[in-house]
Amino acid sequence: MPPFLCWIYTVWSWAPEPMIRSTPNEFILFGKGTWHYVNNADNIKQFYFEGVQRAKNFESIYTLGMRGFGDLPLSEPINIQPLEQVLADQSDLQGRVRK
Repeated sequence: MPPFLCWIYTVWSWAPEPMIRSTPNEFILFGKGTWHYVNNADNIKQFYFEGVQRAKNFESIYTLGMRGFGDLPLSEPINIQPLEQVLADQSDLQGRVRK
C-alpha cells in the first residue's frame, strides 16, 4: 500500500473537535437532537459521517473520542462503555468513508 493511503492515529486529549467537526458550534447549527451518545447515537454518527465525508480527500488529523457538550465530562458518574462504543463507531466510519 502506498504511504499516502495509510492512516495514522495519534492519541491525544483534544476533544472538542471530534471527527473533523466543531462542537458546540457546528453541532448547534447542523446536528440533530442532544449531544448525548447513549440517547442520540444515530444523529451523532451522521454528524461524524458528514465530517469524515467532507474531509476525505484532504490530509487531516481526526480526533477520536467524545466529551460532553462544551468539553464537559461525557457522563457522571464516569462510564467507560459509551466511550468504547464511540471509538468503535468512529473507527467504523473511517473505514467506510476512507476505503
